Amino acid sequence: MSNVLALGIESLVAILLACTIIYCFLLNRRLDRLNADSAVLRSTIGELVGATDSAERAIATLKYLAAESDRVLTDRLGRADRMSAEIADQISAGESIIQRITAIVQAGRASAPIALAANAVQFPTPSVPPPRQLGGTAAAAQALVERVRERVAVA
Repeated sequence: MSNVLALGIESLVAILLACTIIYCFLLNRRLDRLNADSAVLRSTIGELVGATDSAERAIATLKYLAAESDRVLTDRLGRADRMSAEIADQISAGESIIQRITAIVQAGRASAPIALAANAVQFPTPSVPPPRQLGGTAAAAQALVERVRERVAVA
């Protein structure tokens, strides 16, 4: 009986040893897969860190470009405002010149009959162009003002 009992115990130990070997084999396969997944995870983390660094550099560049664009735009708007004020001053000065020229032309036209009547008395002749030419001058000045207004409207 002791042989049977010893044989039973040894069989049980052999079965348990076989189960342990099978369990170790399965555990080893799981550990290998975990290590492989760990390598993939490390690779993924490395790519993520690289992408983050690249994004940070891109954001810094965008911030710099936005600040530079703002500065350039502010400068250009300031210059445009100054030029607009200068053009407005020039237009008003041009309009006052046109008004003076118109007044001179009208005075020249009005004084032409008086000058004819005054021919009996010898006065020195003014060097005023004939009324027809004065009208052409006024028309040319008016055309000049219209061109300036069109350019300001376009700008």
